[in-house]
Amino acid sequence: MTVPACWNGPLRRSAVRSYPAFSPGRPCWRRSWFCSPATRQGHGDGGHGQGLTADIEAEIEDDGLRRKATRVTWLGVGANVCLTGLKGAAGYASGSTGLMADAVHNMTDLAGDAVSLLTLRVVAAPADEKYPYGYGKYDAVGTLGVAGILLVTAGEILHQSLESLLEVVRGNPCGLQMAPMALGVAVVCVAVKEILFRITLRVGKEARSSVVIANAWHHRSDALSSLVVMGGIGGVMVGLPYMDAVGGVMVAGYTAKQAVEIGWGAVKGLTDQQTDTRLLHGIREVGDKLMVGGIITGLSKVRVRHFGAYCLVDLNVIVDPFLSVGDAHKRTKIVRRAIQLEHPEVHEVLAHVCPSDVQHD
Repeated sequence: MTVPACWNGPLRRSAVRSYPAFSPGRPCWRRSWFCSPATRQGHGDGGHGQGLTADIEAEIEDDGLRRKATRVTWLGVGANVCLTGLKGAAGYASGSTGLMADAVHNMTDLAGDAVSLLTLRVVAAPADEKYPYGYGKYDAVGTLGVAGILLVTAGEILHQSLESLLEVVRGNPCGLQMAPMALGVAVVCVAVKEILFRITLRVGKEARSSVVIANAWHHRSDALSSLVVMGGIGGVMVGLPYMDAVGGVMVAGYTAKQAVEIGWGAVKGLTDQQTDTRLLHGIREVGDKLMVGGIITGLSKVRVRHFGAYCLVDLNVIVDPFLSVGDAHKRTKIVRRAIQLEHPEVHEVLAHVCPSDVQHD
């Protein structure tokens, strides 16, 4: 393998001590800048530092995760269609207002699935002149949409529950026919929605998609809603008709809480609030390792901007003021690639070279 000129002498030894994966004698890491001459020719000495091979591999990985997120969302669509029909039919046959309200609740889930699918399609578009950083911010916009649907759903559940509670207070509790059948349908709905929640949440975390994660929590709110319906039906069967209404109020409060938390998280992402302490700490740890290796003097002004499943990092690389411009730039490339090795979600690092004899905030 051809080794760059900057990879000789003390610079090579210190970098290998800090990051053994950079050693020319070791198998090449997927995102290493020093993988091949073709990779190094991706951007020349420009500010981006994104090698061609790394870009292609990252795009393949992102496409695979997007397809996985789309598949799990379509799985939710199919489940919601089936559960809406099942709950509606069982609610009509048994006379359960709880199951009927839950069927309407499931219909709102289809709107959430539609928002998720549309968002996944939009954020998959490549960067262009209009959106030079890509369409990742629309992930947060879609998350706000899902949060809004959750909030509307919470209001709907609260309204239905208060109406049912008033009927109980007035002495007109609803009667049920075929209660065991209605109870069985509610149990099935709880199980299906909980399974969907766990699958969707796992895929959303893998794809780092806030809109898929928000949709997962929508499935969890559905599971709890069906759980309350199940408890209400059981309460009516044992002579406690008010349980349905009280449980509905509790689920409405939980759903509203989830909507606010998910929506506020999306707002933080849209406004570039520095909330990812794990990533910030990890980048500083990379800087500390490179400091020990003598490659740089330090890092400062580390900032992160999230664009859906990926993020951009902006930082200052502090180096010895007596280094040549070329040598300082080569060390900055090592910093950039070290960060991307440790944190694959970082698609670009904008690094500013600063001499150590100048004060840095």
